Amino acid sequence: MIEDENLTEIAFSGGHVALLPKFNDARVLFQEAFARCDGERIPLGSATAAAMTEFLPRLTLAYGTQRAAFLLRRLADAIVAEGPPDPSWQ
Repeated sequence: MIEDENLTEIAFSGGHVALLPKFNDARVLFQEAFARCDGERIPLGSATAAAMTEFLPRLTLAYGTQRAAFLLRRLADAIVAEGPPDPSWQ
């Protein structure tokens, strides 16, 4: 299982740490969904807002409220420290 401190590494490094089962399959499905939104000319802000409304309850269900909040804080800290990710990581 991925340790909390590795979540942001996965988000920004291309996944060089041990991944949860079927992580790559799930990531491809999300990439395809965003590509489909692009094809439908759905603005990126709308697509990401919709994704977050689906993501946040599932994050809380998977990890519990305290751990989900911790993961989001770590992710926010990484974004502030590193700036936006380079689009080439996709």
